Amino acid sequence: MPVSCNINSASTLRLHYGKSICINNQGLHKIIEELDEELDSDDENGTKFGILKSYFQTYFPEWENNLLLSELEFADGIYIFKVSLGNIWRRISVPANLQLCDLADIILDAYNFDYEHLYEFTYKDRYGSIIKLGHPYMRQLESSEDYLIGELCLQTGVNITFIYDFGDSWKFNIILEKINPMDIALAEPKILESHGEMPVQYYQDDEDWEEE
Repeated sequence: MPVSCNINSASTLRLHYGKSICINNQGLHKIIEELDEELDSDDENGTKFGILKSYFQTYFPEWENNLLLSELEFADGIYIFKVSLGNIWRRISVPANLQLCDLADIILDAYNFDYEHLYEFTYKDRYGSIIKLGHPYMRQLESSEDYLIGELCLQTGVNITFIYDFGDSWKFNIILEKINPMDIALAEPKILESHGEMPVQYYQDDEDWEEE
């Protein structure tokens, strides 16, 4: 039978029957309470992950390095994105040192849209947390001006949703297809491939409104 222990008195724990732990209700409740407190904290210098390390590392010393996540680093290179709007898509390349707000402008240029509206990027980071970054004028979100592409630590295959103009709600799907080594020939953003006709951003121009 596995050893039953109270996590409150972890020093009494002995693993005589393999490396499995049976935690009684009192100990489990304590862990849950502490997890809730830590997950709810606003400590910008902390991390949500590896929370259980302090509970289990004493009994599994070989996990010392396994329980540590590698620090996020700037990922240099040329990012190849496929940006789709329904059946219309554009494949674009951008360098890692480009600001995310510049990527928004490139997407709008690729679809011949103006810059008159707010936007929002949404994606999941490598931990599964939902990240939202917005137009620099959107105070409720972190600004796309504050991040370079290479600082986002995007994984190949990640899906990013780009919503432009919250009135008409143009929804672009962005897939990071690959990250190539830095290439001086692609040091500037480029449209590599296009499929489909340019969509019409506004279905009625000024003359149509005047006629009405």
